Amino acid sequence: MYFLEYEFYRFEAYNWPISLILFEINRRRTDMSFGAEPLAASAINTAALRIELVKRPLDLLGHFETQDFALVLPNTRPSQAAFVANRVLDALTTTPLAPDIDRRNLLLSFGVAGLPSDGEDLSSLIEAARTAKNEAREGTFPIVLSRTRKRD
Repeated sequence: MYFLEYEFYRFEAYNWPISLILFEINRRRTDMSFGAEPLAASAINTAALRIELVKRPLDLLGHFETQDFALVLPNTRPSQAAFVANRVLDALTTTPLAPDIDRRNLLLSFGVAGLPSDGEDLSSLIEAARTAKNEAREGTFPIVLSRTRKRD
């Protein structure tokens, strides 16, 4: 939140766009019942290393709230952020994160939102990204752009 706030100040001062990708990484339950369980720390570390390889040096990766992660993309429009989210998705699913965690049992949901397209402040940006992520969790494709977008 600290870095997101600073990027918001840059947005306000210079009118530079900012995008936020909220995402969750879980695995299907081993007993195949409904729901998901969090990944082991070693798999999360592997995922973070792979994301570091595909993001730009200025992009910020971090933990967000309880189980989610965030990628803050300064000076990036949501359509460009969706492209980054797709690269992250490929990096996480091309090869298994761990011997027992591969594409078949990995559950990924990405929500993409940006300023000024999806609001005027941080709370509207976060809410738009959260809503898109929840849509992705319920939908058929793991990446969803916010639908509150005015114009990119």
